[in-house]
Amino acid sequence: MVVRYSDLDWVILRPSFIFGEGSETLAFVREYTTPYVTVLPDGGTHPTFQPIWVEDVAAMTADAVERDRHVGQVYDLGGPEVLTFGDVTRMLYRADGRSTRVLSVPMRVAKIALYAADPIPSLPLGVDQARALEMTNVAEHNDVDAFGFDESDLLALPTYLSDTSNRPERVIRGPG
Repeated sequence: MVVRYSDLDWVILRPSFIFGEGSETLAFVREYTTPYVTVLPDGGTHPTFQPIWVEDVAAMTADAVERDRHVGQVYDLGGPEVLTFGDVTRMLYRADGRSTRVLSVPMRVAKIALYAADPIPSLPLGVDQARALEMTNVAEHNDVDAFGFDESDLLALPTYLSDTSNRPERVIRGPG
């Protein structure tokens, strides 16, 4: 709110989870799930995401900074598809040439375990992850069109993951 009421020119971009080289979310999935069989709260149906490629976000950010028409605007940005944590887990292992079967643990049990783990300093899971399970990270209205993009122009997570280099060469289209 401070930014909105300041005398500065501002624009706010609120992307869903950003993927690309060094993606923290993909690293988290790799570290805290297992190939072949993994256990996820409610079978991985929550949280939901709309993954967007870092270079697509970079192009939109450059446009937001360079064009005055964006001053004072708030944009929710998402990729071309809505995925669950389970979807992302299965895609990641499939891209690695493995499979994983997702087993479900009741959300209530998972949350109790996460709250119990919170005070243990050596465990990186806790209350924050319990809260994140209740959230959705999907754009109510995907504002990529404000930057001349259509959702179909954006790189989808499965396409990114299917490239063995995890860095597909792609011409970044500027705003229309």
